[in-house]
Amino acid sequence: MDGSCSTVTNVSGARSAGDCVTSLGAVFASQTTGSNLDATSWYQYRVAYFDSVNYQYSGNKSNPLQTGSILKGILLSDIPLGPSGTTKRIIYRTEGYATRALAIAATAYYKLAEISDNSTQTYTDNIADATILADAVPKWSTVSAGINASPYPGKFLLINNERLWFANDSSIRTDVDGFTSLILTYQITFFLLRIISTFVQMMATRSYF
Repeated sequence: MDGSCSTVTNVSGARSAGDCVTSLGAVFASQTTGSNLDATSWYQYRVAYFDSVNYQYSGNKSNPLQTGSILKGILLSDIPLGPSGTTKRIIYRTEGYATRALAIAATAYYKLAEISDNSTQTYTDNIADATILADAVPKWSTVSAGINASPYPGKFLLINNERLWFANDSSIRTDVDGFTSLILTYQITFFLLRIISTFVQMMATRSYF
């Protein structure tokens, strides 16, 4: 969640009702001025990374967004930065769908744009479906055969020493917002939290004479 949650249609910056948040490692999509996307159609986005040799990709998708009847452009914000060494990022998009369910279920993603740096975090999409359906290279099938860089979800979060820690699976390591994150087992986390909780309760009920 990035704090933006207007859902008024045909207003720049608005998102579709019920879809204010996006998946970890995915872009945020919002309505903006434009005329080339299909009106009142649903879209989703994905991002891939290239380091001059290898492709990496995030399987996580943006929030589903329905274009307006007037505003038929989409602003992408908080575009994820790639791993160290990334020379460009590639944005992929679905074609427009009549319903949210169809957009979410879509498996076909088409190359929309390349960002030839690892710092820019916004992009305005005003490209018609007919253009992306040409399926320019690198195709999604190509980049998704590379390294899966999708951030992993966790059940528990903890910020310590400027690092974001996820607890869920000890076999997974990942990076989130530039902070190295070690995934701990939830059993260990439960154990530690239980000790802390017990100590706090003992201190709260302790009598002093």
